[in-house]
Amino acid sequence: SRSCCSTVQELVSQMEEEPTEAPLYIHIETNDFSYRRHKRQKEEDIAVCECQYDLMDPDSACGERCWNVSTNTECTPGYCRCGVYCKNQRFQKSQYARTRLVKTERRGWGLLADENITAGQFVIEYCGEVISWKEAKRRSQTYEDQGTQLQHSFQ
Repeated sequence: SRSCCSTVQELVSQMEEEPTEAPLYIHIETNDFSYRRHKRQKEEDIAVCECQYDLMDPDSACGERCWNVSTNTECTPGYCRCGVYCKNQRFQKSQYARTRLVKTERRGWGLLADENITAGQFVIEYCGEVISWKEAKRRSQTYEDQGTQLQHSFQ
């Protein structure tokens, strides 16, 4: 039986043997709300943790013991008592795992991790165009009418 790591390494070497460039795309860093405005969080709905930053204990800044971390809620800038030392603002600070685009043999383009990622670790924010359900159905019908095979949508 082959180990998981050797299988992954073989897959990576196969993908790298056929160097091709990714198709043209527009890189975006935030969601594009085309049919409604982005909803702002109400102040009374902000979850404020009880963490206190201690210079002698760097893990005190919103680490594993943080109430927000344990509930998968990011601390809100300006409300966290750890301030700039807060380690629970990975979305807001775009602190993503190192990754790269790769061309697969039969599945198109994919994202490959360039570092070890542990179970439950934040990898990257998926950004895209946020559209209404009605618009999604309209586009899906248009793609079907045109014979377009590839389309991606997430709910």
